[in-house]
Amino acid sequence: MDPENVQILKLVVVGDSQVGKSSLLVRLTNGNLHTIQTTIAVDFKTHIIRKDGLTIRLQLWDTAGQDRLYNLQSSFYRGADGVLIVFDVCNKESFQHVKTRWLPEVDEFNRVIPKFLIGNKCDKMDERCIDSQSAKGLATGERIQYFETSAFIASTVQEVFTTIAFEIINSKKTKSMSSVERKLIMSLQSKIKESKACSTRLQILLLQKENERVADAEANENNLKKIHALDIKLEKTGYKDQVHNLDEQQLKQRVETLDQELAGMRSRISPSGNANPTSRSQNTSESCFCNSDESCSSCCVM
Repeated sequence: MDPENVQILKLVVVGDSQVGKSSLLVRLTNGNLHTIQTTIAVDFKTHIIRKDGLTIRLQLWDTAGQDRLYNLQSSFYRGADGVLIVFDVCNKESFQHVKTRWLPEVDEFNRVIPKFLIGNKCDKMDERCIDSQSAKGLATGERIQYFETSAFIASTVQEVFTTIAFEIINSKKTKSMSSVERKLIMSLQSKIKESKACSTRLQILLLQKENERVADAEANENNLKKIHALDIKLEKTGYKDQVHNLDEQQLKQRVETLDQELAGMRSRISPSGNANPTSRSQNTSESCFCNSDESCSSCCVM
């Protein structure tokens, strides 16, 4: 493994005792849950992620949740790239402590560090007392991302840590952009959304025209359903009002103009990749810049 091609991320995992922090890391690193022992102070593990041509080495710091270790916490957070705050979805107190203890503690030692909220043991549906909506509400209020997983479902653990790793890397890339690159990216995103809106509005007009021409009731009903779905998609672009009154020819001309402008802007993106905004989590509705609920390759900057 070429060390020059490896990105190293230090992740600190915190939360109350017995919420399953060690179980998550054991499942991630070797998959054998029978080897788990109670963490006395801090444990250290590593994990390699290889995806999209990147190799990421995670340095995982598993901290015990006892109050007596509070004075040692500052050393854990020093130099960290992210903090995972874990709670047990079957333990109301561990969820309450996220806001009353763990978030304030992280902010005390490192206010700017990326934070992620993890609801563990989601496989225990009969014992669950913290629903997803409550956890998402807390995360939204604190402007952090929320994930649910279970140490007994290996695929979800891998998925969560991979997503978090790429979120941190993409955040670092964004921060390293120049102001010119940031403005370029913002302009690029706006034009992509407008182009998406024009294309969607054009599809709606064509379907409406087809309904006027065809007398088949069933076909017309199917087209109306498509139009309704497209109208929702158009609303999400944020450009519905701007394109609503354009006719078919105007929409085609605008799409052509925007495509030319986008091609020129893409060529100005930094070849280092720092200004390339296409790396997004595929587990959110932000998989493309039009904010569609579906992955939209046409919206990606290649």
